[in-house]
Amino acid sequence: MGIMASLDPSSGYSLGILDNTKKEPLEPLSPTDCDLEKKTPISITQILSSTEKSDLDDVSDKHRFWFQRSKGDNSNVIATQPSVFDDPGLAEEYRPRPDWENIHRFDPSARWTWGEESKVVRKIDLRITLMACVMLMALELDRSNIQQANADNFLNDLHLTRDDYNLGNTINRLCYLLAEVPAQIMAKWLGADRWVPIQMTSWSTIALCQFWLSSRTSFLCTRALLGLLSGGFVPTMILYLSYYFKHHELSVRLGFWYAAASFADILAGFLAFEILHLRGVGGRAGWRWLFLIEGLLTLILGLLAFILMPPSPTQTANWFRGKKGWFTEREEIIMVNRIIREDPSKGTMHNRQPLTPKLIWQSFKDYDLWPLYIIGLLFLIPNTTISQYFTLLLKDFGFSTFNTILLSIPYNAMGAVTRVALVYGAEAFESLAYMGILAQLWMLPMLLYMNAVNFSQTNKWVAWTVLTLFLSFPNPHALHAGWNSRNSNSVRTRTIAAALYNMSAQTSQIIGSNIYHDSDAPRYVVGNRTLLILVCTNIVVYALTKLYYVMQNRRRDMKWQAMTEDQRVDYHTQPKEEGWELEPVLDLHESDDEMSPNRPTVHRPVDGRPHQPLLQDERRRLSTTDFGHGDAEDRPMLRHSRRPTIRSPEYSAEQATRRKYMIASGFLLLSLASFVVQTETAVYIQHELHWDKPYCMLYLTHGSWSLLWPVQLLILRIQKRKLSWEAFWRRHVYLIRTTAQMVESRDLHVTSRDSHRSPIPYMLRTTAFVTVALTIAGGSWYVAVNLTTASDLTAIYNCSAFFAYAFSIPLLKDKLRFDKVFSVVVAIVGVLVVAYGDRSDSKPTPDGTVGKGKHEAENRLLGNIVIGVGSVLYGLYEVLYKRYACPPEGTSAGRSMIFANTFGSLIGTFTLLVLWIPLPILHMLGWEEFRVPTGEAAWMLLVSVAANATFSGCFLVLISLTSPVLSSVAALLTIFLVAIVDWFRTGQPLSAASIIGGLLIIVAFFLLSWSTYREMNEEKRKSLEAEEMESESDD
Repeated sequence: MGIMASLDPSSGYSLGILDNTKKEPLEPLSPTDCDLEKKTPISITQILSSTEKSDLDDVSDKHRFWFQRSKGDNSNVIATQPSVFDDPGLAEEYRPRPDWENIHRFDPSARWTWGEESKVVRKIDLRITLMACVMLMALELDRSNIQQANADNFLNDLHLTRDDYNLGNTINRLCYLLAEVPAQIMAKWLGADRWVPIQMTSWSTIALCQFWLSSRTSFLCTRALLGLLSGGFVPTMILYLSYYFKHHELSVRLGFWYAAASFADILAGFLAFEILHLRGVGGRAGWRWLFLIEGLLTLILGLLAFILMPPSPTQTANWFRGKKGWFTEREEIIMVNRIIREDPSKGTMHNRQPLTPKLIWQSFKDYDLWPLYIIGLLFLIPNTTISQYFTLLLKDFGFSTFNTILLSIPYNAMGAVTRVALVYGAEAFESLAYMGILAQLWMLPMLLYMNAVNFSQTNKWVAWTVLTLFLSFPNPHALHAGWNSRNSNSVRTRTIAAALYNMSAQTSQIIGSNIYHDSDAPRYVVGNRTLLILVCTNIVVYALTKLYYVMQNRRRDMKWQAMTEDQRVDYHTQPKEEGWELEPVLDLHESDDEMSPNRPTVHRPVDGRPHQPLLQDERRRLSTTDFGHGDAEDRPMLRHSRRPTIRSPEYSAEQATRRKYMIASGFLLLSLASFVVQTETAVYIQHELHWDKPYCMLYLTHGSWSLLWPVQLLILRIQKRKLSWEAFWRRHVYLIRTTAQMVESRDLHVTSRDSHRSPIPYMLRTTAFVTVALTIAGGSWYVAVNLTTASDLTAIYNCSAFFAYAFSIPLLKDKLRFDKVFSVVVAIVGVLVVAYGDRSDSKPTPDGTVGKGKHEAENRLLGNIVIGVGSVLYGLYEVLYKRYACPPEGTSAGRSMIFANTFGSLIGTFTLLVLWIPLPILHMLGWEEFRVPTGEAAWMLLVSVAANATFSGCFLVLISLTSPVLSSVAALLTIFLVAIVDWFRTGQPLSAASIIGGLLIIVAFFLLSWSTYREMNEEKRKSLEAEEMESESDD
């Protein structure tokens, strides 16, 4: 029976694995899966017989929980889903390994009904899911009861400050984070059924020992040990649950599982209310009895876990669980085969197989999971900050100890409900990113209120209501964990990805533990403002994640559709070389979910023949295969190639690359000079003329980009002044239109179908996304300049070169080359040397910005967060521009320059027409009062704006001609140049740190330039060789 990959939603074969030979089967797309699964579909090319059809169920009918019924509520309908194991040609290819723990129950011919499956799933929920929930409740009791202890004068009894409390939470989360991967390795080696009980008994022993806390040192030590011993528990349990449930079932289970943490907090509130009344018994404080009693309770649960937790679905028998185990042979067959039919990757490793460093590194390199790690790093910070300070805030508002404990129960109860509701909402609306945005929007009104009023003077019941509503937000943690798990198409990747995601989530809690400070109490103005910025940032991050996956899915769909049936068969059956990456297929509804790891790099069609540059001399002609093969005035062009046939591809490639580099060098020099002017004037305006309006200055500078296209048009018109205006304009519009079509299709040769489609909608969408990323990135610099120290500002913002390279790997399919990595690292080291080498934070930054001194930077954390986000987004903006707004490789330098300036004008126009909206809002809020510049400030601002427009236009051309990584490192040269200009201007000589750091940046730039030159030359040579071979075959 033949097979093919298909985008037909009715396709019936579902799988998505990654085995040791790097083969990954593909999964069908259905309306119920559209925004959730990232697998690739396969289907049968030959029509199944009626017997075969009746033997399997429709994949569109999926159960997410045992109480859901199938279509028609008929429990006798066959529930066995179609799978790759039904095809004899592929069954052996994806058969589980011989030592898989469930291999004795693997039977591809097994069939069962929905009634049987529902009964089995219900039994799993009662035996496994419920047990997992109790275990998580134990963890939550031991790690969060410190919040109840705070209500009983815990800090005062130990003579601790709130900063000490923050430090303890930070150490706890940091140790928890550091233990994640080692704990996952141990769990995979020993088995979750052994490792989890060991963890539970270990951390509960430390938890009960907190009864004897006596000082700051003992407090910090116990927090560290609790973190180390509980680290890795969550990802281990998620991996363990994946042994029993399908992907779509797991998300719902995780929703209830994480809701159990909220129920643990509710239970902790009731327990604390009673236990804290023991204050004075035995001469001990109530919080000491709280730690002891709850620690003993979780220790008992840990001991029970040794005998209750089975290794796998087919290994449930023991002396306590019964000689026959929890499940019958028939139930085990159903459990094993329903899981393995959906995801054969679960049979590629057994449950006690250790992970090697090589496998860990391969899992880490799955860059399509990185957006989820970024989300995990940011989404929980606002909630963490408020939740850890909830009891302290209520005590500040005058609530008694016991009222404070009881008032913490409502938000935990509401949070459990909203968490589960969010999970079901994601399944119903088939979107995970949108649900994440919804969770952030939930917190936004409360944060706006906390920033708009003097919250410390608010009525205490109003404050409690606001805080309770805030903490009741629908936590999407379960969605992210399920999202991460279902998109890790192997046990190996699932194991490490779960740890990496949880590490990012723990890092977010470390950050959240350090937002509020004693110096900011009781209003926490800086802290609340930071939380507001983070919520807005999270919304943008979710949106960008959605955009990234949609774009990737569209790209892979185009490649899949271009494959023949035989190629699709080969795609599934042929072994792939190590390092190859398989190409998944688009989700028809533009899934915001992951694609499979390990897919081939995107083929970028390149053409050695130059395209028709705008208004080039009419003696230049192009081949009829190029764009512009007809003259703008309807005169046919000669069929003639300018490339001499006697020249070798190596020579032609070197000449083309050299010409492009010469042009890029000119624009680089112009950009460096204009940046120096822009920086010096901006600093003078802000600090000497006191026109300190960050967003307004950003709006004007970015809006000035709209002048790029008119100025370019004027220059071109002067060059071609002998040509009639009608012909000039027609040719100009034609060139921009065809280039935009090339940009959209990512191909030099646009099909006739694409040539009739307007590129305007695509360009408008791309302009909007790129401009938003650029505005946030640029705005962060203006905002952070008055918040953080000069050294931090320089060091963090200029790390955008690293992020540009990081984003280039997944978006531009750049290879991870040692010479490039080394060059970027040297450049960043140079920046750090310049920033921190002379140990003087009060001095101007190397780019001319004064910034705040170390002792003046009261908002340093906020400033560093702002500039850090800006650094990431600036690197992303450079890559987004290269990926979605630059012509494909092979485009002539002239065409690339013209289109770069045109797109720059689109960015400027979008800025002027849309991004004025924040100006009146900032003015009304009093954050930045608008004032029209006059006199010297107006003239200097005009010079600064013009210099910025020049720099930006040159920089866009530079990215278009070379790469965002090289352009980003080239921009670092401005640090050294500005320092030299300041030397001449002020007479103050350069410090040793500035000289050494500047030289490192220069060395890094030349190393990267040479590496990029060789890479471009090689790509051009291969393109010309392929073109010659194609030409010879045509002859």
